[in-house]
Amino acid sequence: MAEKKDLLVFRFTGPLQAWGEYVIGDVRSTADFPTKSGVVGLISCAMGLRREDPLIAELSKAIEVAFRADRKGRIVSDFHTITESMQANGQRRESSILAPLKFIEDGCFTVFVSAEEEWLERIDAAMKRPVWRVYLGRVSCPPAEPVYRGRTSEYKDMLDAIMRYPLARRSAMRIEYEMPRPIPGATTQSRQDARMPGKRNFASRLAWRSSFMASAPRG
Repeated sequence: MAEKKDLLVFRFTGPLQAWGEYVIGDVRSTADFPTKSGVVGLISCAMGLRREDPLIAELSKAIEVAFRADRKGRIVSDFHTITESMQANGQRRESSILAPLKFIEDGCFTVFVSAEEEWLERIDAAMKRPVWRVYLGRVSCPPAEPVYRGRTSEYKDMLDAIMRYPLARRSAMRIEYEMPRPIPGATTQSRQDARMPGKRNFASRLAWRSSFMASAPRG
């Protein structure tokens, strides 16, 4: 029998959350699933790391992340005022504009993080005693309940955890999920969310999406 590997479990639920993957002009959109860079950012806040800290890129490289959409929620739009921004030609624009801002409303995602023991211990300790408050993608998106659910050795791998970890209340009947490695019958996704050295540098990575009909108890 394969040796079980510990996982860290998170749950992202709140009235609004936003997981930016691409920025086109002044539109601040959101991906339909949380991003790896968003998870890295959340953990970095708990660790007290600033954006330029090289440890953030090391953290991104060290962890694998799987997502399960207990409730995908729906994409909604709001607007925010930009009073100064950089244009494509490199010039600063100082006039105010009204720009679209997109969120996931009423979403709930269960997140599983895998890493080597040293990183599991560091992340676990940081999430239990965070230096800075954590949020769901944007500072304006506080979680509705505690984000960190702890460390578990109950599952043989991430896919087993996806299938058996208790679902959230009001979860969907068909559960979509995303894995960091290939699985049979899954659809391949290209995601621009691997954190690289520097303040806002990201690389693309592949992920695999699939779904199943819910039968596990809601918890």
